[in-house]
Amino acid sequence: MKLSKYNFFYNKKGDPDSIIAFNAVTCALALIDKSDFEELMRFEKGEINQLGNKFANELHHGRFIVEDSIDEKKILKYRQLISRYNTNGLGLTIAPTLGCNFRCIYCYESTLDKYQKMDADVQGSVIQLIENHIKFIDSLYIAWYGGEPTLAMDVVEPLSERIIKICNENNVKYDASMITNGYLMTEGLAKKLNSLKVSQIQITIDGPKEIHDERRKLVNGEGTFDTIVSNIKKSSKFLNLINLRINLDKANEGQLSNMFKIFSGFDPNVHPYLGRVDNANGRYGEDKCFETSRFSEINKKFKNSLSKNTQQIVMQGYPTPIGRACGADALNSMIIAPNGDLCKCWNDIGLEGYCIGNIKNMLTLTPNAILLDYALYDPTEDELCSECKFLPFCMGGCPRKRLDGVERCNIYKYNIGNYLTGLVDELTKTSAG
Repeated sequence: MKLSKYNFFYNKKGDPDSIIAFNAVTCALALIDKSDFEELMRFEKGEINQLGNKFANELHHGRFIVEDSIDEKKILKYRQLISRYNTNGLGLTIAPTLGCNFRCIYCYESTLDKYQKMDADVQGSVIQLIENHIKFIDSLYIAWYGGEPTLAMDVVEPLSERIIKICNENNVKYDASMITNGYLMTEGLAKKLNSLKVSQIQITIDGPKEIHDERRKLVNGEGTFDTIVSNIKKSSKFLNLINLRINLDKANEGQLSNMFKIFSGFDPNVHPYLGRVDNANGRYGEDKCFETSRFSEINKKFKNSLSKNTQQIVMQGYPTPIGRACGADALNSMIIAPNGDLCKCWNDIGLEGYCIGNIKNMLTLTPNAILLDYALYDPTEDELCSECKFLPFCMGGCPRKRLDGVERCNIYKYNIGNYLTGLVDELTKTSAG
């Protein structure tokens, strides 16, 4: 037996006799007595030949130790191939329109100005694509995207009903989500989305009213904060989960602490989290955006404050083992634009040069350079990533950022120790209480 190359060890706060152990391959978290940890270190150095049976079995269960014959990097590569080419499920991101009723300061889609909706021919092609897969899958996941998808409910509703019917007839599990600015998310619309099996939505707030209304305006320049907050409070009881994204950059960092009084008025199924504003497609100034390391520090403080202010233990965002970075490098995942263009990344939608084909010509679709780049990239052979201890729950980071040549490292690269020690401290307090 040998120690995993993906182990992390940290001192537990206020307890010199305990060590926090974390393994990135399994994302197992454990507390080890200091004396046992010292034994483990002697074993690693070759000072002792074996560990006590009970201790060894516990370590092996979490994969903190592995067989001598195991090449862990090959395990990650194997896991990547299984995840990337798994055809048991189908994941589609559908943009029924690229039009939007907002003009956010950092959104590249604000320059598209297209209120075209997905026509009947493209909708028919979407149904045909699903019917071609339905006999070979056991789950279908749809993410409604845009533009602003609630502007095209006359597409979302009938298309959802047809998809749900197909899934029911074929005993395929169906689930859906929606990314929306929340301005039209009335109680009635939330009820409708619930009936269409949209179980969760993402809504963005950029700070207190005066900050948000400067950054996320209507097309006519009016603010949107009051309407969105009211809609969240009214609609949350009809949806399983509302992910409340707070877009953060250098311009609104100082207002973050003022957000907690807003969270206190929301239902428990509203989960706030920070989203880093990127210079997506050159729309927003790079000098206004945080580097990953700085954002990681802010995110750590935010989670600590969230736990204290909302009486929650922040498990959201706990590292999980992954086989691939996202849907961009998955065979059975694609984004469908209103005109039927197919992309692999949400940031690619509506942009020339990033399209991999059109859904109306699926039978003649041949791989182009960008599709091959997404599909064949192997982080276990990337000189930047292959020897990184964070590889098991990062797998090369954002594929689009890799193509753009910008930093793509996971934020845990900069704060995993602080995050885990803080989490264990909170869990310990709760257990003791």
